Amino acid sequence: MQVAVAPAMMRPMDRRTRVRAAIVVLAIALTALLASPAWEQLQLRTGIGLPERSRPPMLIIAHRGDVQRFPENTLEGIVAAADVGADGIEFDVHQSADGTWWVIHDSTLDRTTTGSGPVHLATDAEIAAARIDGGIGFDSARHHGLRVPRLEAVLGALDRYAVRIHLDLQHAVSPDAGALATRMAGRDVAIQCRDPAQVREVESRAPGVTTLVRPFRRDAEPDVDGWLADARLEATPDAVLGAALPYVAYLNIADTELEEALLRRSWAIGVDSFLTRQLAQALVIRSGLSAGLEVLGGALQHRS
Repeated sequence: MQVAVAPAMMRPMDRRTRVRAAIVVLAIALTALLASPAWEQLQLRTGIGLPERSRPPMLIIAHRGDVQRFPENTLEGIVAAADVGADGIEFDVHQSADGTWWVIHDSTLDRTTTGSGPVHLATDAEIAAARIDGGIGFDSARHHGLRVPRLEAVLGALDRYAVRIHLDLQHAVSPDAGALATRMAGRDVAIQCRDPAQVREVESRAPGVTTLVRPFRRDAEPDVDGWLADARLEATPDAVLGAALPYVAYLNIADTELEEALLRRSWAIGVDSFLTRQLAQALVIRSGLSAGLEVLGGALQHRS
């Protein structure tokens, strides 16, 4: 037996109903996209939904010097970064067994030099004898004979440049942070501290020196001057926009395309400084973004 179907049930949706249904489907899809990691990736790669920067231009800080031309944390790479026009230069410091400050990233000599063992247990003579033979930016054909520089030599070389110095203390073993801060008083310097105790030590000895810590120390140290943050995971729009303290962002992996995208996002959301391994490219990108900011500022001034 056949069942009769009412004519109303066979009637196709009219145009208005189809449009409404499409809008509902689109809204559901858009809501799902905004709540998913895919939206962050789309925003990161395209800039869609990011604000226009209203603060002064973001500072470009050479991460361990100009590692595109010289090995990390070498005098040659640090001076090269200043010559190119970096706003600042970040490098790592450790104390030797003799109490001298040396510019090297790791707590041991093994990865980047011909020497071996902990830096804080090595004498000045042992560190001075070691040659650079590895690390970021090292090329054995071009960089034969480079040495680990003393902090004093680096500071002397930078005296003729107007650059901000970022000293990283996070990897040093039992450093005298207060003595370092006293030595840096009067300079445009930021010290990247490992913990709140180092922050307090720096501030007690040299109140004018800027202190930075990672964002997870937010509750532990309210008197810190700024946050040193991973550009992907910590210096996000939600964290930076409206933050009371400035953010200094960095990317700790070698990914040129991702770093460029993160640099643009950091610019848009108001990051104060960006530590880069791609110094030349970062300066070019910042120049273009700054030009756009100047055009926007001129237009707003003309309108007012």
